[in-house]
Order: sequence, then structure tokens, then C-alpha cells
Amino acid sequence: MKITKYEHACLVIEEQGQKLVVDPGVYSKSYKDFSEVTAVVVTHIHPDHYDPEKLAEIIKQNPKAVIFTVQEVVDDLATKKLPAKAVTHASAEASGPYSLDFYGSQHAIIHDSYPVNQNVAVMINKTIYYPGDSFTIPHQPIDILAVPSSGPWMKIGEAIDFITAVKPKRAFPTHNAILSDIGADINNRILKGGSQNIGAEYIVLAPGQTLAE
Repeated sequence: MKITKYEHACLVIEEQGQKLVVDPGVYSKSYKDFSEVTAVVVTHIHPDHYDPEKLAEIIKQNPKAVIFTVQEVVDDLATKKLPAKAVTHASAEASGPYSLDFYGSQHAIIHDSYPVNQNVAVMINKTIYYPGDSFTIPHQPIDILAVPSSGPWMKIGEAIDFITAVKPKRAFPTHNAILSDIGADINNRILKGGSQNIGAEYIVLAPGQTLAE
């Protein structure tokens, strides 16, 4: 498998010539190749993870592709005449060469005054774990962890605790578009230290860079 990271939270996984797209949001502007997509995972409804225009183009080019997402997104896509399949905690799905196991049901709390949306984390082929906007722990061995490195709903210490609890072999930062270059350097230095404490490799991927499983 090959993992390509795009701006902020978008990932494209490639296996056997087929692609799985995760959270193609409005910030992921360099993600433009919508070919050979077998499935899409949208973890929640926030626009930095969910861009209906990108999804419409993906389905236009790949009519058989399936969008797996939470019910809130399913309902919104229905108003746009786009089909999707609802998933929640303990759902298990498959599409092409991909097995998908879903965890959790709720976005991390931003503030008591702010609504709490649905969110699912996803395990891809028992290898890559992506939590969306949450620190949901899957309680099973992880090879590669996409760890959130910034956001209005988290602090950096929580990300370190997440890495420590999940214990991946490798980790790379996501959810980082809101950081300046200076802020990204600071957070990556901290998360690298937290990863090294458990013997994990921490790899920073620029938009368009890939990581091989």
C-alpha cells in the first residue's frame, strides 16, 4: 500500500491500482486526481474534511465508488443527490482491496457551547489508523497512525497521550493546515519526541508526499 497525504486531513491510499480516499475537504486543494477510486471515507461533516464538490467529481468519474460516512453526512449528501452508506462504531465494510473497520461515534468536544457532531475513526486493512477529529483508541495493534497535530478541539499533550496509548510502529501528522510553519515545527518536534518515547518512527509528510506500507 502507498499512502499519499494532501493538505490538512486528506489521504489517498493506493493498493492493486485502486484508490481509497479519506476526508477530501476544502483545504486539500492539491488533491485533483479523482481517477481509479473504489471508495471514500468521510469521518464527519466539517468542511475541512467534507467537500461535496470533490465527492461529486469523484462519483462522476467513478460511478461505482462507495462513500462510507456518518449519518449526518449521508443526510446532507442526499440533498445533493449523492449516495452514501452510513457507518458507525463497530461497522465493518469492504471495497475492492480494502477492509474498513470503524470506531467511535463522536467528534472531540470543542467547547460546551459548540455542537458535538458525529465522527468515525477508520482502520484500513488492519494497518493504517485514522481517527478523524477524535482520539478514539482502537485497542488493537497499529502499524501506521495518522495523528492529529493541531485543531480547536485538542492540545498537543493529548496527541502525545494518543500516540502513547495506540503504540504504532510509525506515525505521521495530519490535521495541520491551521498551523504556521513555525507552529508546525514546534508541534512536530514535540510529537516526534512522544513517538520516540515508545519506539515509534515519526515521519512528516508534505502535501503530495507518500509513505509505503
